[in-house]
Amino acid sequence: KDSAFALYLLARVGTVNSRALNILEEILNKIDDSWQSSLTASYIGATYILYKNERKGYELLKSSKPSYVKYLFWGDFYDSLTNISRYVYLTGRHAKDIIANDRGFINKILEKINGGYYNSFSSAFALAALYGIGSDDKELPVYNDAGNGITVDNSNKNKAVFSNDITNIKVSYNEPNRLGYYYYVTTSGFDKNIPEKTSNSIEITKKFLDKNGKEIKEGFQGDEVTVVLNINRNDSGNSYNVMTAITDLVPGGTEILTKSGVNVSRYYESHEFREDRAIIYLNIPKHYTDSISYKIKLLSSGTFTVPPSYAESLYNRDINATGNSFTFKINEAQ
Repeated sequence: KDSAFALYLLARVGTVNSRALNILEEILNKIDDSWQSSLTASYIGATYILYKNERKGYELLKSSKPSYVKYLFWGDFYDSLTNISRYVYLTGRHAKDIIANDRGFINKILEKINGGYYNSFSSAFALAALYGIGSDDKELPVYNDAGNGITVDNSNKNKAVFSNDITNIKVSYNEPNRLGYYYYVTTSGFDKNIPEKTSNSIEITKKFLDKNGKEIKEGFQGDEVTVVLNINRNDSGNSYNVMTAITDLVPGGTEILTKSGVNVSRYYESHEFREDRAIIYLNIPKHYTDSISYKIKLLSSGTFTVPPSYAESLYNRDINATGNSFTFKINEAQ
């Protein structure tokens, strides 16, 4: 697949390499009887169209038309949303009439996105696919009647800002195009209510330790406290390593001691300390059980809610966890 993708990119910039394409096909015919129904064939087909061999290109794009009834995840960069989106992008750009009247592909892409089965990689291909099939359509509709609690962005009539108390959004349009429209909503801020503890193929818990290694629920101003995150991967599915981001918000009245770094024994990739959180990246294998620790300093007196930690695979949205939350008291310095 990577070789087919490379030949397609070369063709896009005007580099024709028919010999390499023929060799690739010969290899595929020897090692894979079903390659013509795969994404590899989609890239080869699009390459043939760029080489002005439309007949063979159309044949391969038709034979590689994907059909998935449920979300499938084969690896960090290979899932059904990515596959469908790549196919729709290629046909939308080079052979649009193959899917001109097939709304099903768009519904599949939007179904995966609305269901949360996307990541930064697959969503990029999904947006490219929607752009590819919609490039011939009319300009997007603008907001004429935004409704209460919604302010239209005067510099971009396709954008609106919602007030904090909006709980339901209804989108409608009066001028439908052939494949319909799509929209997205972005939010920012913090949870008003503490999220419930959850565990989906991975588990994370947090505790605070004093300088003697004893778990504590209170301390004094100026104390240095060790934050310990216990992580357990408990899925029984795929055996591949899972690139995982651990996000740990620190409670109010504390600061991270950045110079202390992160103490982790295995499968560490990188970390970053921000003003209010620690973000740690691990490449976690199956049956992983270990702990991560770093230090914070207690600054302001009071009783604070310790936010839960979050663990989530960077690419497989089925693997995620929300940790425990507890109350921590900071007493005035003695």
